[in-house]
Amino acid sequence: MSSIYNRTVAQRLTRERLSSYLSETGGDLREALGLYDWNIRAGAAMHEDIGRFEVVFRNIVADTLVEHGEISGWEGPLVSAAPPVSRQAARTDEPSHR
Repeated sequence: MSSIYNRTVAQRLTRERLSSYLSETGGDLREALGLYDWNIRAGAAMHEDIGRFEVVFRNIVADTLVEHGEISGWEGPLVSAAPPVSRQAARTDEPSHR
């Protein structure tokens, strides 16, 4: 990365945003921007797993609500919706709760 590009990026990111990176690298702008880029890549990698976790968690909550609604005799679109494929497969081995 050229020093001109580094200065331009630093101006756009602001000194406040880069301050912790500059502090960590002893004020070396090139190294600070490298650390900033590494942090972006690390955050992006974490978001993949966070996204997967969110979908799995949301499906568990939805399945639990539907199951509880069925057991409790709730009426409405939440309970009357077709169960997810994972619950359909699991139902073949489970005794009926009705």
